[in-house]
Amino acid sequence: MKSIFITSDYVYKYTVIDQNVDADLILKFIIKAQDLNIQSTLGSHLYNKLVADCPNFVNQYRTLIKDYVQPAQAEWAVFHALPFINFKLTNKAVSLKSSDASQPSSVADLQWLMSQVRNNAEFYSERTKDYIKNNPSLFPEFYTIESGMPFDIKPNKTNYMSGIYTTGRSFRGPYPKIDNIDPNDFNNC
Repeated sequence: MKSIFITSDYVYKYTVIDQNVDADLILKFIIKAQDLNIQSTLGSHLYNKLVADCPNFVNQYRTLIKDYVQPAQAEWAVFHALPFINFKLTNKAVSLKSSDASQPSSVADLQWLMSQVRNNAEFYSERTKDYIKNNPSLFPEFYTIESGMPFDIKPNKTNYMSGIYTTGRSFRGPYPKIDNIDPNDFNNC
């Protein structure tokens, strides 16, 4: 069973995602955000400790999850979900969703919205790293590096400035598979 740090309900409560968006769709992007963004923010060792401890966090790890990681993960989940809320991928075509009561947004509008959400997500990720770096004795796993580990993800040292990365992001390892997700396969923190 894999642990996830937030639920669809958390995303509904703390982000701009409306509750009428399918919870199973949101769950896919929660997992993607955790695998791609949160893991690269924390690095493999701290990330794996949090996954192993979920949902029984104590002291500084509880503060880290509740005050820093969860807000970042929620924003990243929204960022990853936005294009797929507006578009539907089927075996026949990529379709733009519409309804009688609303007008679908343009691609330019979607790109602008994604930019705003990405800025928020990067802010929360950077704030998470700053908290860890300002408390190095509380999170020794963040600084643990094992040489010779081919899929060891080191914490992303990227500097964030108003939505602009000043250095590149490095991801080593297989991409996560998020098809056919059963919500019962996850331990919620």
